[in-house]
Parts: sequence; C-alpha cells; structure tokens
Amino acid sequence: MPGMKHKGIYYLLLILVLFTACTPPGTDIQLSALPSPDVTPTAFPSPQPTRPPLPDWQKITAENATEIVELVRPNLGTANQAFWTPGGNMLFVVGEAGVAVYDGNTYALIKYLDASNVITGSALSPNGNLLVLATTGADLEFWDMQSLERTDLLPVDPLHWCSSSRGRVSFNSNGSLLAIEELSGHEQCTLIWDSELRGALYAMPGHIRPVFSPTDPNLLATYYRQNIYMRGAYDGEVLYYLPGSFDYQFSPDGELFVAEYVAEGEHDLFALWEVEKAVLRLTFPDTDEYISRVYFIDWQDNNALASIGADGGLIIWDLLTGETLETQDHDGTGNGDFYLYLSKHIPAPGAIHLWLTGMHASGNEITLSDHGGWITTFAFHPEQSKLFLAYNNQPAEIWDLTLGKLEVQIEEHIERTSSFDVSAAGDILLTEHDNFVLLRDAFSGTVLQRFNSGFLTDPRAYYLDSTDQVLIVGEEKNNNMWVARLTFWDPDSGELLDSRVMEGEPDLYGSRNISISPDERFIVSPQTGGTWVWDIPSGQRVALLQHMYGKVHIFDPSGEHLLGVLGDGTLPIWETSNWQQSSQIAIPEDAFLMAMDPEGQLLAVATSLADNVVIRDMVTNHWIATCQPDVYNIIGDIAFDPEGHLLAIAHDNHVAICDLATQEIIYETPGQAHWIPQVAFHPTGQFLISINWGGATQYWGVP
Repeated sequence: MPGMKHKGIYYLLLILVLFTACTPPGTDIQLSALPSPDVTPTAFPSPQPTRPPLPDWQKITAENATEIVELVRPNLGTANQAFWTPGGNMLFVVGEAGVAVYDGNTYALIKYLDASNVITGSALSPNGNLLVLATTGADLEFWDMQSLERTDLLPVDPLHWCSSSRGRVSFNSNGSLLAIEELSGHEQCTLIWDSELRGALYAMPGHIRPVFSPTDPNLLATYYRQNIYMRGAYDGEVLYYLPGSFDYQFSPDGELFVAEYVAEGEHDLFALWEVEKAVLRLTFPDTDEYISRVYFIDWQDNNALASIGADGGLIIWDLLTGETLETQDHDGTGNGDFYLYLSKHIPAPGAIHLWLTGMHASGNEITLSDHGGWITTFAFHPEQSKLFLAYNNQPAEIWDLTLGKLEVQIEEHIERTSSFDVSAAGDILLTEHDNFVLLRDAFSGTVLQRFNSGFLTDPRAYYLDSTDQVLIVGEEKNNNMWVARLTFWDPDSGELLDSRVMEGEPDLYGSRNISISPDERFIVSPQTGGTWVWDIPSGQRVALLQHMYGKVHIFDPSGEHLLGVLGDGTLPIWETSNWQQSSQIAIPEDAFLMAMDPEGQLLAVATSLADNVVIRDMVTNHWIATCQPDVYNIIGDIAFDPEGHLLAIAHDNHVAICDLATQEIIYETPGQAHWIPQVAFHPTGQFLISINWGGATQYWGVP
C-alpha cells in the first residue's frame, strides 16, 4: 500500500493549497472531494419531506411543579446532549464519561454505557438503532440500541486526512452518512463517513459545522471563511454558497435555511433563505437588539422563528414578513403558548424536556443566585422545598427549590444576616442581624415580632421547640467587662421572659462556633482550655472537655452523646447525662471533619491526606466503607442524606455523591468557580445544595 499512501498525501496537499490560496468559490467552481480507496459512495433516493410529531412538552407551573421527574444519574460528568428514540420508548442522556439509557415512559435507568474516553460528540441514527460516539481517544464508538452493546471501536480518521479528533457528530436524514467535525486549535476539518460500511468517504479541510438537511439525505451545509456551502453530501460537490457565520440551521421541512451574518455598516442580522433556489426571503430583526441564536418552532400550527432577547424575554418572528408576532417577558414559569429554554450545550426541544425533568446541561445543577457576595448562612424548611439564604450586606431571600424561583426578597433590613432558624412546624423564621433579631412568617418573610435585644452584641437566635420560646445568645458590656448572656423571649408578644448569665466568662464575641444539642438542653462552644458545655435553662457551666478544640465536635441525633476529634488519632465519646467519657474510637490521625447520619447509626470521618471519607457503623463498631471522590482535592464539608444511604462530599470546587451500599461515587458535579466549604441535603432528601466562596448557591435533584 505505499503507493496508495503517497497518492492520499498528494490529494491532501492539493486540497490544502486550493483552500489557502484561493478566494471562496462561486457557484461555477466546485470543491473536489478526496476519493476513498476503500469505499465507493452509493446514491440514495431523497425521501418525501415529512415532519415527525413533536412531543407533548409541558410547561412548568405552580400547579404541576410537584410532578417533575428526577432522573437517576450515574456518573456521566457534564451532560451535554439528549436523544429520544423515534417511538419515544427510550431516552438517552449523553455526558462526558458515558451515556445513561432511560425508559421513555417511567424514566427508570435501564443501562449505563461506559465510553472508552471522554465523549466529544454523539448522534443517534434516524431509526433509533445506532448510537455513534466520538471521543478524545480519536475513536468512533458504534453502539447497537437493540442490545445496548458496543459493536465497533474504529479510528475517526483511518486515512489521516485530518490531524484532529474532536468535534460534533451527526447523521443525514436516512442514516446512511455520518459527518464528524474535527476541531483542534487552528486545525479544522470535516469528515464524511458511510455509516453502514463504516469507512471514511472524503474530507473537507478547513470546513466546520456540518449540518444535514432534515429531509434530503444528499444535502449538506458546511462553513468556511464567512461563507456557508451547500453541497451534495455523498460526493461533496458544491451547489452554491451563501454569506454568513457558523450559526445556521434548516427548517424542519428542509425548505428554509436561516443563518447569522454581519451586513456591512449594519448591526448583526439573521438571513432567511429558500433552500431550493438560494433565494433570500428576508432579514431580521429590524432593531439593534442583540440576538444570540434563533430556532424554528411550531407557533399556532405554523412555522415561526424564536429567540431569547437580551432581557430574557421570548421573541417570535413571522417566516414570510420577518415581523415580530409576539414578545413575552421572561418570568421563569413558561406562561404563554410556547416556552423556549436555551442552553449552550443542548438544543431545543431536548433542553425543554431535560429542564422539566430537573436535569440541566451541567448534570442537574441550577444556580439559584450569584450576587458575588459571601453567603453568611442558610436554612431549609423542615418539610417543604424551601431554602432561606442570607448574604453579607444584602437582602436575605426565600427560594422555592421545586421551581428554582426566588419567592421573597427580605428588603426591609440589609445589614448582615448571620443566622437563620426555623420552627419545627415550619411556620416561623428567625433572622438574626448585627444587632437585632426578627421573627418572620416563613412563607412571606413578613415581620411578626422584633426582639429588642440591642443591648446584646453579636446575637445568635434559636427557636426552642421544646419550650416554644426564642433563645437569643450574645454578649453585653457591664462595667467595662463583657458578660455572655442567655435571654428567653415570648414569640407571640415579643417580651423578654427570662435572662441568665453564662458562667465562666466565655468569649463569644466574634465567634459563631456555638452548637445546641438536639434535645435543646446544652450549648457547646470551644473556649480557652477546651470545649465548654452550659446547661441552657440555668446558664451554668456543666462540663469542660479538655484538649478538644475547634468545631470538630458533633452531637448524636438523640442528644445523648457528644463526639469530638482530638487530632491525635482518637475520637472520644461523652455521655451528656453525666459528661463522663464512655468510650473512645481509633480514627485516622489526619481526620479533621465528621458527620453523623440522622439515625445516629453511621459516622463519616474525612481525612486530609488521603482526601477520602471513611464510614463507621456505630452499632457494630466496625469501619464499613470508604468513599473516594474521583478528583483528589481537599475536602471542605460532608453531609448524609436523610435516609443515610448517600454521602455528599464537598472537595475543592466539586461535590461528589457516594452510594454507601456500593462505596461508589455515583455522581460528581462539574467544577464551580470557587472552593465549596458548605454542602447539605434538604430534610426531604429531594435536593442537595452547595455554597461556594464566590457567593453562588447551586442545587441538584438527588439521584
């Protein structure tokens, strides 16, 4: 085969010279296609234009929000594409690491397809029988959708026409051809494959963004140097070319073509062309408003074009006149006749359904808000899907996690909110600020009572469900001496009921490391000499636990035991009935963080050297599991889900979810912009939130 190799190189050099030395060809200049020494193109008849029925997409409203289906998510990495089989019986969600296959009706996970390398492109054949994946390993993976098994692993470019191996993959309308976009630095190229014989037909150096007609299998559009080329798909013959950028698409019936281009002396426009004769029908919009991308949609039983404006509102254009048919303000609910959810990675309508099922482009993460300021505290509603967020010198907020919607912004006071507490019934919210405490309605944020605790510096507020009282802890200055004080308030009248000085002159000012036992009997705080314990009703100090410093201590859920990490490879356990040490556990010497499940049966201990978490069964007193995140980074926080089946591990700027039954990481969130020091499950177990140092709060539906 030496002669064949030199012949291929000769043709490749010839094509490169033509593309770099010549101006874009006109309609009378044709692009020569490189012949394949192994595969002969076969002509296929063009099918009659047909439009498959669109799925019955639902809009999220307050009435149906509770019906959102959460997908079980294996470790896909960043999800970037989704396909439904033609009959809708299966859904495929493609991520960086593999493909999750779901039942199209129940959304139950059927199988996980593990890719050989990171997936860069994917396509499902029109009949739904073949899935093709392009990977960073320079391979094409062919998966049979009947058996859900991989049948072939072939090099993307076996003839070495193109030097790169990363890009998108797409089928023509009858599934006979594959277009693979090759992108690597300044090297750009498009390969055309015969999907049945599984061999490369020809290459187009310099051309990118291959888009097949949805109805004509022998029509392909590619982009090169500010022009869009319409060509025969089987032989690469250029039919005509249009001015435009690399953002373009065919209408569903294949009769129209829309492309963005920059007209000289004008703002950016979109041009709508008739495909058959390359006739320019219209340009739009007629204003200077920035439009990032447009989509063909069904609008009142007719085709139309839609986009999201700079203000987030929906804009609809008529295909005949280019006139604006309707504009809608963006309210996040999908009100109106059509709702278009745009994503950088997932084209509509797939994005619409993924949004409805709670799964966004980055796995399942939704950013509630990103004010750029530090989040000082947060709290969950004990039963409903609500989250309370507080910021430094910004209004506090109440969020609905089901809708991902801001319900209330507490604008009355914008000083730093340092802590929240919610009553067990979920109807009362305490918001503690720099020098006062407010009792609010937990749903509307309306102030019900203001506690005149201004004489206390740096107050911390707690709602005592056992006594139906509000406890405010703080310091006051008396004769140039700081005194720590417990004050008890009536939540109905706002009156001071009782006051107690905390014995031992604790230093609480500037330190928020105070915890209350689950039975609301004790307050624990690290002080000079060790950890101090006070009885809440009397204010008397009842114990000094020496050599236990910092906040590495937790109560068990019953409040009968206190556990603390000493930093020397031991974890002592104290009985809260007499504050005597009852037992001691040997733990890793680099242990620095721990958490206990809601039943008090499992103890998780994070390590700093191995960057993993070990799990101990407190009933059998054995270490039973180790959770190791896929990315080795410093662990910032750990949290159990309410059922004790999952463990969330915040490590550097990621969150990993570990299945304790299998000790496997079943989900790893994409990296955030900042380090994550806080992670928590909602009490219902439906949501997981993370808060990073940049002030962003993100949440995920739990697998």
